[in-house]
Amino acid sequence: MLGKLVSDSGGGHRIAKTLINRFGRKHIQIAVVLASFIVGIALFFEVGLVVLLPIIFVIARELDMPLMYLGIPMAITLNVAHAFLPPHPTPTAITASLGANMGQVLIYGIIVAIPTVLVAGPLFNMVLHRAKPRLYRTNIDVAVLGEFKEYKDDDTPGFAISVLTAMMPVLLIALATICSFALPKGNPVNMVIQFIGAPDAAMLLSMLFAMWSMGFAQRRKMPEIASSMTESVK
Repeated sequence: MLGKLVSDSGGGHRIAKTLINRFGRKHIQIAVVLASFIVGIALFFEVGLVVLLPIIFVIARELDMPLMYLGIPMAITLNVAHAFLPPHPTPTAITASLGANMGQVLIYGIIVAIPTVLVAGPLFNMVLHRAKPRLYRTNIDVAVLGEFKEYKDDDTPGFAISVLTAMMPVLLIALATICSFALPKGNPVNMVIQFIGAPDAAMLLSMLFAMWSMGFAQRRKMPEIASSMTESVK
């Protein structure tokens, strides 16, 4: 539900476009990785592809750049976020079955994700480009995507609020984990933080926040917000 609200409001579009514009052509792969990581925390892998692929197509065409050059880092980062990081289903299920701490799994997951993305993304791109240069074509036809929703920047949420909404579950869970080591267990402040940082509470609070930040604050009506959430459940 959280990811669908971010996606339907144009929050994912705003995150990707802003990072790509700020990093420029020289560091475009870093921008794609960061955008995919932020979007990938909130969205399932296949939904992240639907959100980011049209943007990647358009950016590659505008910069006259091979689609593979941007597509591989995007796909790898989405895949790593989906496979390594709670609150995605598989790492969450594994965490529960092993009796591990969710916050620690998240922090370790991010640490392992960084070299994984660098090796399987930009570094693999360099190797593949030399081995199979014919794959790196610049004649990009956006029509192959079929119909996709195009957003105007003025109609999308701000960059900061979009990032905060997408990353809120991770921020709350990570905060609770850090405070569990830094603050005494009986400390009232720590007890409150541990409550809001517990995975179930963090996800619920994040979803409620998304209903406001990606919904009411964007002048979306309740039926429209409810429709996005219903579609995500389906």
